[in-house]
Amino acid sequence: MNVENHKLDGARYDQTAHIGDVIDPTLIVVHGTGTRIDKGSAVDYCKKNSRKVAYHIIIERDGEVVQLAPLNRRVNHAGRSSWKGRQWCNSFSIAVGLVDPGELRGTPKKAMAFYREWFGERDGLVAKDTPHHGKGHIWLPYTPEQHAAINEVVAAIREAYPGIDIAGHYQVSPGRKIDPTPLIDIAALGGTAPTQDEGLAVAVESTHKVLAKKSREYKSTNILGGLMAGGAVSTSVVEAVSISNIQATKTYLDVLSGFFKAYGAPVVIGACVGGWLICEAVKHWKRESYENGNYQPSGDT
Repeated sequence: MNVENHKLDGARYDQTAHIGDVIDPTLIVVHGTGTRIDKGSAVDYCKKNSRKVAYHIIIERDGEVVQLAPLNRRVNHAGRSSWKGRQWCNSFSIAVGLVDPGELRGTPKKAMAFYREWFGERDGLVAKDTPHHGKGHIWLPYTPEQHAAINEVVAAIREAYPGIDIAGHYQVSPGRKIDPTPLIDIAALGGTAPTQDEGLAVAVESTHKVLAKKSREYKSTNILGGLMAGGAVSTSVVEAVSISNIQATKTYLDVLSGFFKAYGAPVVIGACVGGWLICEAVKHWKRESYENGNYQPSGDT
């Protein structure tokens, strides 16, 4: 297998609609797709989806290599990420996705994927914990064909792009992502072996804090906090204080205190019940979405 004009000559090319600008790749990010494992499922999703996520390369369970974008073009796969001081790895990395169902819940004898497919002992399930992947997960091993294929793919990319690094998604997005599974040896591929020392914990915290400030989650959380703390409080209590009418402020606070004493418990209970119902509705919607074939691979925008 060789790379010619940024395409693998031994791969089937099936282009995604989500191709970005030209990049100079200096990193390979290995992913687990976290999708149904039926052949073509991950490829079909990555060809066109509302999230606009994709991988450059997907390796099917039978070892077939499918390329969806030239290796020197940007695709959305890593999301909030950092590698050796550089942030947002989508702009300088090649994404290789190994088809897998992601983490499973259960035991090595019987475990279920997020889309409610069951796997059993015949599938060779493995229970394995790591500092990067957490505890209590069951994993479906990658196939021998996938191991052979990724070795060839990585070797071809390394020859075409000398000096390129290799890392797992969980290494560039520590604490946020746990793919690929711990059953693929990143170091054996020529990458940086995951460490467990104190330096990693510091790196995780630093990366998370720096990148979170630019994330949608961070912005939405702070907007919500601003609305609650700034909006509700400043437009009422603070405004009352600003009119220099201490008695009016005291009266307002007394009324507010009386309201919470009288109705605080029902309001809290109602909010909790409402939140639970919303969560259950979302779970039901996601389950139906997965069962209808609308999968969401592990990649990010």
